[in-house]
Amino acid sequence: MVEGPGFILTQDDGRQGDILTFQVAQIVQGGGLGRLILAHAITHLRDKGVKSIYLEVSKDRIQAKKLYENQGFRLERYRKAYYKTRSGRLDAEVWALYF
Repeated sequence: MVEGPGFILTQDDGRQGDILTFQVAQIVQGGGLGRLILAHAITHLRDKGVKSIYLEVSKDRIQAKKLYENQGFRLERYRKAYYKTRSGRLDAEVWALYF
């Protein structure tokens, strides 16, 4: 559950950045807040000098993947059966953005 409208958590080692978690409250999804939060995080990491940013998303998160693609991320690889769900396992997708 998201407290507030949304947040993003990143880390970096000076060369590579990672988006560890990114959530936007369902009530405000589709209004552009996620795009603004993600764009700010990308700019922040790029300004710190990272050369790439990685994130992971479950394959069924269609809206999230569209957002990532629109911000320049590209699908890198899959992690088969990565997430445990009520009905079994779900693949994760690893997306990357390079500068």
